[in-house]
Amino acid sequence: MSIFSNFLNIGQSLSSAASAFGDDVLNVKKALGGLGFYKTPNFGRTPYPDNDLFDGLKSFQKSAGLKADGMMKPSGETEKGLNKSLSESGIGNKLFKPKPGRPPLNRPKADTDAQKYRTTPFAPIPDEASASNRRTVDSMMKSTSDGDLPNLFAGTLGDGKTKPVGEFRDFMGQLRERDPARANRFEKAVMAKLPEQSRARLVQMTGAKPTPLANVEKTSAATGSSDGFISPINKSFRDGLSEHESKVDGYKSFNPEGNGIGALGRYQMREGALKDAGLVDKETGEWTGKHGVKNARDFLNNPQAQEKAFATYMGKVEGYLHNNGSTNFLGKTFPGVKKEGIKITKSGLLAAAHRQGHGNVKKYLDFQTKNGWSSDFSAAKNNFERTIFENIETRLRLFQSKNY
Repeated sequence: MSIFSNFLNIGQSLSSAASAFGDDVLNVKKALGGLGFYKTPNFGRTPYPDNDLFDGLKSFQKSAGLKADGMMKPSGETEKGLNKSLSESGIGNKLFKPKPGRPPLNRPKADTDAQKYRTTPFAPIPDEASASNRRTVDSMMKSTSDGDLPNLFAGTLGDGKTKPVGEFRDFMGQLRERDPARANRFEKAVMAKLPEQSRARLVQMTGAKPTPLANVEKTSAATGSSDGFISPINKSFRDGLSEHESKVDGYKSFNPEGNGIGALGRYQMREGALKDAGLVDKETGEWTGKHGVKNARDFLNNPQAQEKAFATYMGKVEGYLHNNGSTNFLGKTFPGVKKEGIKITKSGLLAAAHRQGHGNVKKYLDFQTKNGWSSDFSAAKNNFERTIFENIETRLRLFQSKNY
């Protein structure tokens, strides 16, 4: 038995490839934060795994001389190491009520029987998880942006386990009390990111009302029929992006520029975007068959696959912009090259990142900060970087007022 207090005692493995219990995630984030390996986002700690959590785990593992794989197993070396650090530093006693030698928590087992879900009530979620939901909702009320939250929820709900579903129900209940209209939009965004089978199972489990057919976007006979997918991205944003990307060719648009696959479809998705969307394997570069797409021709002939891929990809881009600090500039206003006035908005950042990449967006923002937001790109490293910065500013200006 460990001589150190079991501040942490997770019920199942924590990794980027597996779902996790919400209270485990919250406690690990709290522990890493107390030890200086995790920074709580502006919207508060959530009971959902995210990149910052796994990066924090890796950083701690490196500092402790452990394998830096970002994984944490029940009673494993990382858990023991964290408990040791919490105990020796005294931080654990400040963050947690010490419970020496406590036995493993009695965790609910995953249940895949949807019929049983409809007859078995949900157990109350832990107070800390509910409190975290409340803090998240409080932060959401101060902003119009949902950030990466829909993606985080969808990532935990896909397996249909009772615990994350119960926490989602609690979150939606709190959000609905504060802003019913936003709650409906948020729920629709989360549902849209789930596979059809998972979506149907979640409806059965929670008693949520299926989205009315009238709200399902339909494609014309010329471009294919709808399979019920609802894009979480506003139509005006998508139409605006299409106008600047694919123009008249729409879903059939193909641009062979550069190496590899080229730029495909209504949103001119390149290989990197298709990899983020899961349609192209990140290691082999081969098509994965996701959404029934096995090659570029399949992609160009499948509008629904394009919409699904674009929604998934943009969700990833949201996360990238948050992680690299670009979203810290939301609300910033400056004159711009044309002196017409530009306000940095979520829509503008996403449109710019789609055009030039999230990394270049951050470079642009840092460049502007360093140069007093003068939009004088003559100080850029070279003409190539100057063009990139000009393109980014154009997107920020054109999309600043569009709803995302």
